[in-house]
Amino acid sequence: MPAGGSTDGGYDAEVEIAASVGTVYDALTTLAGLAAWWTPAVSGRSAEGGELTFSFAEERVVMRVDHLVARRRVCWTCLVHTKFPEWRGTTLAFDLDERGPESTVVAFGHVGLVADLECYGMCSRGWAHYLDSLVSYASGHGGSPWGTDTWRPARA
Repeated sequence: MPAGGSTDGGYDAEVEIAASVGTVYDALTTLAGLAAWWTPAVSGRSAEGGELTFSFAEERVVMRVDHLVARRRVCWTCLVHTKFPEWRGTTLAFDLDERGPESTVVAFGHVGLVADLECYGMCSRGWAHYLDSLVSYASGHGGSPWGTDTWRPARA
């Protein structure tokens, strides 16, 4: 998956994290991990076939966990997004590449979040923030999830 920005298929980015691949995988597949870098209001079942609900004040996002490959890949499909209904049916993938005992590269793709969507600017800035939050959290410096003092909202 190419790094940084938009492709015809959607938004993609790549980040390097000073953490083991196991630590990064846990940040993407446990409720505690997801709460620490994306939003503290997360519930559901993070196993394959499960559904995760992420809440952001009045807004709600429901993801189906489509595919997990331990320490390698996490894939979700968006079932509901109350603020951006155009997310419905889009897919999100986190591909992990272990570069060393304390180095992991995450290639992230949000297929369907394309540049011609009205929400693209806000959502791409949001993903940039949340991927930085994932990097910070997994590397042991604490995340900046939605609603916390360190959260930086994306501007419309």
